[in-house]
Amino acid sequence: MKINNKTSLIAYLIACGISVPHYCYHNDLSIAGNCRVCLVELKNSMKPVVSCATNASAALYNTSVYHDSVLIKKARENILEFLLLNHPLDCPICDQGGDCDLQDQSLFFGFTKRRFYKFKRIVSDKDLGPIVKTVMTRCIHCTRCVRFAKEIAGVEELGMFRRGTQSEIGTYVDLVLSSELSGNVIDLCPVGSLTSKRYLQIGALTLKSFPFELRGWDIEKLESIDPTDGFGSNTRAYISKDQVVQIEPDFNIHSQNTWLTDKGRQFFDGIFGIWEADGNKNQDLNNKSWFNILKQLVETLYVFEYCKTQQSKNNFFLIVFENLSIEVLSLLNILEQKKSFIKIKRAENINNNNDLEASLQLNSSTSKAGLANSSLCLLISCNPRYEGYYLNLNLRQRFFKGNFKCLIIGSLIDLTFPVSSLGSNTSVLKTILEGNNLACQEFKSAKNPVIIYNYELLKRNGNKNNTENLLNLLKYAQVFNKVWNGINVLSPSLSEVGSQSMYNFGALNSKDLSNFSSVYFLNVSLNNVSNLKKITELKLLKYSNTNTQNSLFLNQSNDKNLELYNELFSNSKNLSHYLHLPSTIFYENEETFINTEGFVKRTTKLIFRKSAKSNWQILRRVLKSLRTQVTFLNNKDNNLIIFNSKKLLNFKNYIYFHYQATQTLTNLNFYLGIKNESFVILNNNSNFKQRRSKIKLTKLKYWLDDFFSGGKDEYSHKSLVLANCSKILRAKATNFFS
Repeated sequence: MKINNKTSLIAYLIACGISVPHYCYHNDLSIAGNCRVCLVELKNSMKPVVSCATNASAALYNTSVYHDSVLIKKARENILEFLLLNHPLDCPICDQGGDCDLQDQSLFFGFTKRRFYKFKRIVSDKDLGPIVKTVMTRCIHCTRCVRFAKEIAGVEELGMFRRGTQSEIGTYVDLVLSSELSGNVIDLCPVGSLTSKRYLQIGALTLKSFPFELRGWDIEKLESIDPTDGFGSNTRAYISKDQVVQIEPDFNIHSQNTWLTDKGRQFFDGIFGIWEADGNKNQDLNNKSWFNILKQLVETLYVFEYCKTQQSKNNFFLIVFENLSIEVLSLLNILEQKKSFIKIKRAENINNNNDLEASLQLNSSTSKAGLANSSLCLLISCNPRYEGYYLNLNLRQRFFKGNFKCLIIGSLIDLTFPVSSLGSNTSVLKTILEGNNLACQEFKSAKNPVIIYNYELLKRNGNKNNTENLLNLLKYAQVFNKVWNGINVLSPSLSEVGSQSMYNFGALNSKDLSNFSSVYFLNVSLNNVSNLKKITELKLLKYSNTNTQNSLFLNQSNDKNLELYNELFSNSKNLSHYLHLPSTIFYENEETFINTEGFVKRTTKLIFRKSAKSNWQILRRVLKSLRTQVTFLNNKDNNLIIFNSKKLLNFKNYIYFHYQATQTLTNLNFYLGIKNESFVILNNNSNFKQRRSKIKLTKLKYWLDDFFSGGKDEYSHKSLVLANCSKILRAKATNFFS
């Protein structure tokens, strides 16, 4: 095995499959050498050496290493005895019981008798916030949490103070952890000193602590992904009785990301809290049979089909969607192409040219290997710390390696590493394009510059032509050439890149809101779209001039919009036109997404609930119901386009054939692909002149102010734990107190 000069001896032994006990060592953290458990014996050495602080190439040069000798076993027994000197004997009631490294090593090297009879030292617990629970008497001072807060999170809130036997881990003053990555110290702690403040909801009001109800062997561990950001990091979900009780990060060979944000770790309590809170409300709405609901939907579609044959262009069936998987988007695309009276609109307007995948996602220049070849990064109205934590970690690690500078256009923010602000107005970007800014010298002398912006920048009015001008002019700044593509787009949600890759869906505009007759909401919250809630309310109460006799208002999502329903119920006795179709949650679906890096992410069905159906199942039943009343045929073989479980792979190949960019023909099957390959056109040989556009000199603002309660996902703002984290974050960011 080839040895790198920077590889430690313990990393080499672990890579060779040799088990070496350790507590303070971690592959992504610096070397501390506190625990001394990882001792090994070198030939012709006077004493055992610490393997984590020993270079592998130097130790293995003309010598031998003994990791399981009699001397090493005796040394580990003595060291473990000192580690257990003040450790409490509470393994049966410990939060970490059954999953503790100290407990495992005590089984092999521990003593059955005590030689120290003095009173054990007791350390008071600390309040580190709503996520981390502390039992500081169990701490063995491995300093993993301290090094993580300094080196990875970039927020030095933890440290070791006092000396000798009085030393302890904590905050120097009474503070709580405010970093978005603070929950990772729970996974790093090798003992039960830092654990999770997780609770199980038993019944409607009772909250019981998770460690005292379940153990690691009582729950099932399954693989999943994180839906709270655009990266979709791999996670491990722990399931008990059809309920998620814990989420931890999982290793991914493609991204090599071992960390997880607090939002991705704690958002699941916003999913299951809805079941208990809304379980007894509107029973008459929930008890409607699926047959009657689909029958009313089919009758409405039949009316639209008849009106279309009579050349009536005033009525159309509007479908508005947000955060949908590629399977559902493919089916919606087929519906829109087959039926002209069906209009599919996005809830948000994004002016983007989705002809090439390179203009939709992050390219390889933002990976660790790509940033290693770059010396300059420009962030345009983008906050990677909150919008994409994995990208921010890569930028931070690249900065501290040296010879790297980060510029930002927007308000000056804390990215946990130094950045240089150029201003917060688009006039700065204009002067850069004109070559009149001092930052142009940075681009000229930089090696492989990287430019990162987000989808929220593309929502500005008249921004499509401005983006095209930006990309064309940046070719002269060495950002875009034959071997380097430094233009990157950061996605705010997991489904955004897949929606852009599938089809150029139009956005919901004022004309659609004023002329639609029936509307079908797919994972859309009425509060997220301006004036949509008020317009829907007026049409349901028949206050508008539009004829609503044959109208239908469907809300297919987890959010029932109970506030709107209650308001309408108090003013109207006939609400037969408003129906809520209970949709499945994230962990009840088997769906496919494309993350902001272009990797294909697939979810697994972890929870089974009979009262709700997935978006795919509902649309499939609609197509099946249209068999006798509405002609919905395939032009090729005159067959109904319906879901056939026996030919699932063929159906997937049919709907995915045109929407996947691949390098070879063997990757045309979508379910075999790993990444959405991106390519660019270097030379634009078009004979048409580019349309002139005027850059509006306005201020650039960040769209995500509150990391914990904000975002594009539909679960974070309902979480009680994340609401408490948001309260702490806002208290630190403002000078006003209530």
